[in-house]
Amino acid sequence: MASSNGYFELLLAAAIACAQHRLLLSIHPCSEPDTDAGKTCSAAVYSAVVALERLARHCRKTGRDARHSPLFDAFGDLAYIYETTFEHGRAVRCDDLSPEAIRIALDRGNTLLCAEGEIRVSRPREITDEYGMPRWGYLTEVRNKKGKVWRFEEADPASLAQAIYALLASSPP
Repeated sequence: MASSNGYFELLLAAAIACAQHRLLLSIHPCSEPDTDAGKTCSAAVYSAVVALERLARHCRKTGRDARHSPLFDAFGDLAYIYETTFEHGRAVRCDDLSPEAIRIALDRGNTLLCAEGEIRVSRPREITDEYGMPRWGYLTEVRNKKGKVWRFEEADPASLAQAIYALLASSPP
């Protein structure tokens, strides 16, 4: 589909691609990738992922959210692809900063904008674990209103939210 398609066309294309994927899974398991059925299933997954990502980008750009559509249920187990693409990096304003607001933003991958500063979550990237070994995770960047920056590698969202809240709430005006 061309990028000139509107919301409804993209929503319908995503719902159809997800339905096709579910139908193929009900007929053939995708466990054997070198078979014709496995290749067809892989193509259906790819088609559904592309359609969901395209819809999510369009929705963010136009200020719509497909989760409010009755067709959203048709995305089935692949709905998380839409949600992840739609939410990650999306700027969200917060009037009253709290550890809970920070945790929700961290869980969704939102960029939280508040009077005290800004909190950004990176795309998955290589970070080090508690033993110094490389692994994939997220980097959270916190910037207070004076421009001071702190970076946190992925941690328990609840404890990270508490630590970020303490930093921002204690920053002098």
